[in-house]
Amino acid sequence: MIVAVEVNVYIGMLLGLFTVALGFSLQQTAANPFAVLLGDPKTGASRVNLGGGINSFGTTIGPLVIGFALFGTFEKISDSEIANLPLDKVVFLYIGVGLLFLLAASLFYFSKGACRNKQ
Repeated sequence: MIVAVEVNVYIGMLLGLFTVALGFSLQQTAANPFAVLLGDPKTGASRVNLGGGINSFGTTIGPLVIGFALFGTFEKISDSEIANLPLDKVVFLYIGVGLLFLLAASLFYFSKGACRNKQ
């Protein structure tokens, strides 16, 4: 996505957004079995349900947080303000998202052995 933002080509942005969305979907799919393994398998469905609720909450507040990070306000933004947004802010945003994914991946990787040893 960072390359797509820097090149500023429409099809690149679409491919970048598709890739980011695919990453979110794969992470959510991989997190469900992990949540079941975190504790007693009998209560695994409750943990998956809690994760779904937290995901829905994140989906609700995410646009507000991102809008505030990009524009510094929760108020409605005009089209001209959006057009004048420096692309550096968007690049930093995706660097942050990439770092969060790396953090989540390392959490899954390093806790994988702990779940196996638990059983």
